Amino acid sequence: MRGAFQPSTGAPMASPIAPPIRAPATRNSKFICVPPLAAMVANGCGLPIDEFFRVIDFLFCHTRRVMIATHGPYSVHIIQCDDAPRWYAWQKPQRRLTWYLLVCNLFGREQIAVNGQAHNVAPGASYLVKPGELVDLASARGNRPVWIHFEVQHDAYRGKHPRAVIYATDWERRKKFAQPQPTEVWGVDLPLFVPKSLERLFVQGMQRVVSLWKRQDALSIMQAQHALNGLLLALVAECVTAQRSRGGDDWQARFARAEALAGESLGGDFGVSEFAAAAGLSRTRFSVLYRAVTGRTPGAFLRGLRVEQAKTLLANSQLSVREVGAMVGYADPTIFARVFRRAVGMTPTDYRGIA
Repeated sequence: MRGAFQPSTGAPMASPIAPPIRAPATRNSKFICVPPLAAMVANGCGLPIDEFFRVIDFLFCHTRRVMIATHGPYSVHIIQCDDAPRWYAWQKPQRRLTWYLLVCNLFGREQIAVNGQAHNVAPGASYLVKPGELVDLASARGNRPVWIHFEVQHDAYRGKHPRAVIYATDWERRKKFAQPQPTEVWGVDLPLFVPKSLERLFVQGMQRVVSLWKRQDALSIMQAQHALNGLLLALVAECVTAQRSRGGDDWQARFARAEALAGESLGGDFGVSEFAAAAGLSRTRFSVLYRAVTGRTPGAFLRGLRVEQAKTLLANSQLSVREVGAMVGYADPTIFARVFRRAVGMTPTDYRGIA
């Protein structure tokens, strides 16, 4: 990839198309050669070039990962992408992907639900679905999205993953194939929706990525993946800058991330202790703070989340009641039936009959 930094030699590779820009060296970083794409990304983030490179330096030092590479721990790879309009109403309900999905809604109506939270996607908006998130996608007839399925870490088992068909909510079987979460790769979490300050950059940039990738020659594919990497870098830089300006995370944001992880992990042995660990707190401190901020206990939240996912599965799948209970974390069907009846006012079987 052009402008790649090779950790084995420490030597930067010059761009075959344009001369690189040399970033200022800092106490904790080496010289990094970056093609003129850096200037475009910096402008898209609204950052001076020196501040942009300070963000890059933070990413290198904080995550100890190579941010632009053709091999190794960080390697953007496009699995599939397209920009064709929807000629008919379209939907993909209840899926958990093992890779990332980036979508830009050029025009028309699009709706998504991520971990049970519904959103309308405005024209010109872009959103990022992370690995393991439970997602429903729906587009109206005539809607035109630009979408990209991609990886951020080299996967030696690429092509061998179990296919994520509709109602593919069983995460335990496919969890080992999942791409790493943003905090593992960039040291910062990424939002569902791309910030408004970057919307125009993503509208233009994603169309270019797809146009290049569709040519399917080796150079165009590398250029497409390089351009996608630039968009991701712009998003990460925006999030790092926003986090710095806030002076750190607030409790609501931290709890929201823990809740999102809980929604991805209900099929396993995910309890209050794991919930607290996801927020980076001890169980006792987490229980006190979570109730003070949200008005409910962590256990009540987990039970409510499990019941809501169970209701969705009972209404939209052919799984048995026992299987539904197991998928939301209740291995004992008696306990599942008791919790469900207490929350809904009827048994799981009765609920399925009227859903």
